[in-house]
Amino acid sequence: MKQKYLIFSAFIIFLILGCQNDDFEFDYDSTTTISSSSLLGSFLQRSLQNETTKDNFIDASSAVKIEFPYTIQINNQSFNLIEEDDYQSVINYLENENLTFYGVDFSFPLEVSLVNFEKITLQNFNEFEALIANSTESSEINCIHFTYPIELNSFSSSDENSTTRIVNNQAQFYNFLQFLREQNGFFQFTYPLKLNINGQNTEINSVADLENTFNALANQCFEPNLYVPSTPVSQLDEFLMDESFFVFNLFEDGEDETDEVDQFRFTFNADATILVLNTENQTNSNGTWQIEEHTNQIKLVLSFEDAALEELIEDWVVEEFGNNNQISLSDDQDQLIFEKLE
Repeated sequence: MKQKYLIFSAFIIFLILGCQNDDFEFDYDSTTTISSSSLLGSFLQRSLQNETTKDNFIDASSAVKIEFPYTIQINNQSFNLIEEDDYQSVINYLENENLTFYGVDFSFPLEVSLVNFEKITLQNFNEFEALIANSTESSEINCIHFTYPIELNSFSSSDENSTTRIVNNQAQFYNFLQFLREQNGFFQFTYPLKLNINGQNTEINSVADLENTFNALANQCFEPNLYVPSTPVSQLDEFLMDESFFVFNLFEDGEDETDEVDQFRFTFNADATILVLNTENQTNSNGTWQIEEHTNQIKLVLSFEDAALEELIEDWVVEEFGNNNQISLSDDQDQLIFEKLE
């Protein structure tokens, strides 16, 4: 990226007075000035943003944080979450039940907050899904905490004026840097900066000090998930190819159609084919299966030759698997549950 900006010098006065037009360009000293669009600027914002990543194992999104208190249900187990320490009970349950892929039911209304700390009250799951789909995913750096107030000088090419700003908290600091980023802006700190890094207090006196601090952070500072289940796709592969299955439940348009397909046995093969045995007449037919991984869901795509299995030909959303040797699938209002043969 072209870096032609110089701020807070006598030369800036000449530029502002003599070059006020749409092609305005200027140079800057990167040893004292930080571009809001630089890597360091991005690191700073990520260290200031709302903590939206820790609860990813609950909401499957780094775009929002669910605000306490709230209630969830996984399978038939309910959890009342009042503070962050309560997450451990959920983690213990997932580990004890060996759940690698699972569905979470929320109680509404539900209050959430975005990366920029804006709070929103959601009335139902449709609003929750729409918010996540239209919000920006981001992952915070959670090892660094600033001591406030902080004074900084900023310059935005849109108004061509330098400004001294005092920020008094994390939300103010984050949103001001976001404003500068949108305006292609730059800033300088008034040093020293006081930081707490992993519980240790430190003092920053230059841009170089700040860069070195971020470069020295441990990897876990950049991925602050409280809990990461095993990779669901690989686990789902293993689960499907372990044994043969039968249809435990099939609901089509709200109607129970299980007895239409309960005579079939399904064997998922490594070459993405399915061997289907009709136990009534002992005939075989074929099908195919494919796992598709999307941002917030996994799909099991099924296709079959036998016309009697037409209702199973769908791009099924995987709701959960492993519990009770079952895999639960959905497609809008349709539901399908396969269970392993014993």
